[in-house]
Amino acid sequence: MLMKTLFRRRRSLLAGSALAVMLTVGLVAVAPEFSSPASAQTGPSCADPVTSAPTGPATVSAALTPYGKVLVVGSGDYAGCSLYLLTSDQLHALTGAPFACSDNSNATGSPCDTVLWPALLTKGAPIAGRGVNPTLLGTVTRTDLPGLRPVQQVTYAGLPLYRFFQDETPGETEGASLFDPVTSPTGIWYLVQPSRGPARTWSSAAAARDRAGRRHRARPDRAGRDDEP
Repeated sequence: MLMKTLFRRRRSLLAGSALAVMLTVGLVAVAPEFSSPASAQTGPSCADPVTSAPTGPATVSAALTPYGKVLVVGSGDYAGCSLYLLTSDQLHALTGAPFACSDNSNATGSPCDTVLWPALLTKGAPIAGRGVNPTLLGTVTRTDLPGLRPVQQVTYAGLPLYRFFQDETPGETEGASLFDPVTSPTGIWYLVQPSRGPARTWSSAAAARDRAGRRHRARPDRAGRDDEP
């Protein structure tokens, strides 16, 4: 419970700030009210921690969501799981400073880069799936993942990509627009647009439609059944 309560939605957006200008990849800011229901898992979960080195190249694809196209894992056990980047990781990209999401000690007692935000690792050059710009894919060497020898993490426009421990099924986006007090320095996690477009907001009208739709689906009909089949 502590891990879940530490993270909170970012209600103010970065667009127009100096930090947003520095970002080199399009970010999708998601409405604070959005939350996807978790489903029972019989196999691998998007929330699984990283426990071993990769055995082959990772694939990154694009998937259509209520917030537009975003990057997801493109193949393997975690195909369809949402991918995120951390704003404060740009310090590493620009200056070579330590990764903000690392195995540094924190209030949860869990490594950021393998448990809270499992790093997307690859053996060999990552593969660009449908809708992904291959020129923006790259790798960076990680030597700080606990229990692992040096490994390659997938980057997009120079920033490392991660899953999130509160996403369980493909398509969930619980990590979008979260302020993270665990990373050092602190930062905000965003879904990633395949293009290099500027930071953009999810319109309030779209947010209202989504909230209305979720209320409608959750309201039982006269027979006591949900509206959805």
